[in-house]
Amino acid sequence: MSEHEKFDEFEDSRDLLDNPAQLRQRLLDKGYLFFRGFMDQQTMLDLRREILERAVKYGYAKPGDDLMEGLFAGGEYPTGLKFATSPLFKEIFHSERFNALPQNESLIQLFTQLLEGEIVNHRRRLCRITFPQSFTETTPAHQDYHYIQGTQETFTVWMSCGDCPPELGGLAVLEGSHKAGKIEHVQINRLVGIPDDKLNIPGTRWRSTHFKTGDVLLFHSLTVHKALDNRTTDHLRISMDFRYQRKNDAIDPASMENHWSTLEALAEQK
Repeated sequence: MSEHEKFDEFEDSRDLLDNPAQLRQRLLDKGYLFFRGFMDQQTMLDLRREILERAVKYGYAKPGDDLMEGLFAGGEYPTGLKFATSPLFKEIFHSERFNALPQNESLIQLFTQLLEGEIVNHRRRLCRITFPQSFTETTPAHQDYHYIQGTQETFTVWMSCGDCPPELGGLAVLEGSHKAGKIEHVQINRLVGIPDDKLNIPGTRWRSTHFKTGDVLLFHSLTVHKALDNRTTDHLRISMDFRYQRKNDAIDPASMENHWSTLEALAEQK
């Protein structure tokens, strides 16, 4: 049985977009919301093309007619913080198209309705490029609150920049896990996360899907989630996540800084 087959499908909440009260209740109950085809596909594909063109420039993606396939160029690549602070990511984090995406009118309207008031979009924005067979780089189960602090009523949006079938990885969410409160995080290899023996939470279940271009997944800062392995041999996975909260709630100052600056500071401490 493949890893993906262990997961139930996400429940699509697209039919509730005109009913914010029911959306809020579902989010409260499940700790996540999933919307199939929420974003404009061309907007996502334009960003994908830009990122892949930059990846070609630095030798990570193959150029040519198959550019949008996201084919890995082969060879060695930096890992961990070295890759996250690479010139490629610096260009992405300063890209006008990348920084415009979390300000998308549809996303802003969705969170304004969900949170019933004025919202703030964190500047701690992430783009991730996951290489084939890079299993040691796969982010383990964790809660975003462990990293972002501030108010627990912060919500993450995760999107695949292009189709993301099960073998390419994607994201899995432990439905209902936000009700367990903060869970202790520990060192897992060189990463930080929640060990398996802490994830046997009554009333929870893992969910994932075959992500399509334009799909949006959002979840509470205490909802346990994890990345899935890129099991392909030749494809790059491109994803991104953005965070939103109410304007007047507590916020960690780092969340209002360009994420590139935060990563550079971490690298200098190593």
